[in-house]
Amino acid sequence: MVAPFFGKYGTKIGPKLLYNGGAYLQGICGLAFGFLTYIDNVDLFIGLSYLLRLDLKYLTNQSTLISIIHFRALGGIADVAAWGAIISILLKLFPDKVSSILSWTEMFFGLGYMLGPALGAFLYEVGGFTLPFVIVGSIGIVVATSLLFVIPKVEVDERKVADKTLTLMDIAKSPAIFLPFLDLLVCFFGNGMIASMLEPHLSEAGADSTQVGFTFLIFGAVFMVSAPLAGFLCDKLPYPSLVSVLGNIILATAFIFLGPLPSINITPSWQSITTSTAFV
Repeated sequence: MVAPFFGKYGTKIGPKLLYNGGAYLQGICGLAFGFLTYIDNVDLFIGLSYLLRLDLKYLTNQSTLISIIHFRALGGIADVAAWGAIISILLKLFPDKVSSILSWTEMFFGLGYMLGPALGAFLYEVGGFTLPFVIVGSIGIVVATSLLFVIPKVEVDERKVADKTLTLMDIAKSPAIFLPFLDLLVCFFGNGMIASMLEPHLSEAGADSTQVGFTFLIFGAVFMVSAPLAGFLCDKLPYPSLVSVLGNIILATAFIFLGPLPSINITPSWQSITTSTAFV
C-alpha cells in the first residue's frame, strides 16, 4: 500500500535519507519484536505484533492450512523504503549494469532466506523467543549506522523525473510495461503459495522436520545461485525477455509436478517435492 507513495515522493525525500530511515526502522522493528514475549495482555500483544511485523497462520490441524496473513505495518514501510531506495541508488551508480545489479540484490535476499530459518532456530534453542530478534535487530541497527557513512548521496534530476511521470493508465495501455508487471504478479503468487503451503504439503508426503528444513534450504540456495546468473544473461543477450520466457516455462513445469496435477500418476514424495521446489 505504501509502495506507490514512496515511488511518487521518494525523489523529494532523497534516496539516501529514505534508505537510511528504512534501514533503521527495520532494525528497530526486529529488536522490539523480541520483547513482545514479556507482554501478558493478549490484545496488546496481537496489536503490537500487527504494528511491528506479524506473519499469522491459521491452522485447523498440523497439516491443513486455512489462511495466511502477512501484515507488517512498520516493518512493511521499512522494507519498501529501504528496498526501493537502495535499488535507485545502485542503478544511479551503475546505469549500465541494471540486470546484474537487480540480480545481485536478489542473490543476497536469497542468502538471507536460506540462512534465516536455520540461524533463527539455533538462536531460539539457545536463548528462547527473544534472542533471535535481539541479535538480528541489533545487527540491523549497527549496519544502518554504518550505512550513514558508506552510502553516497545520490542526486536525482527532478526535471527528468517529471518528464517521465508514469500513471496507472499508462501502465495499463502499454503491453511492454503491463505484461512484465503481470508476470511479476503471477511469480509472487507462486512464491506466496510455496511459503504458505509447502510445509503442510511436505508433512502429508511423510517428510520430517529435518527434511522440511532442507527443502527450504534448497529453495533459498537455488534462488541465490540462479539470480546473478539470470542477471548476467540479461546483460549479455540481445533479447533479455527470452530469460523471462524460459523462467516461466520452468515455473509452470515445476508447479505441474509439485502438486502434482491429478492427471499425472505420481505420488508426492519428499524427493519429488524438493526437486520441483528447486526449479521454482
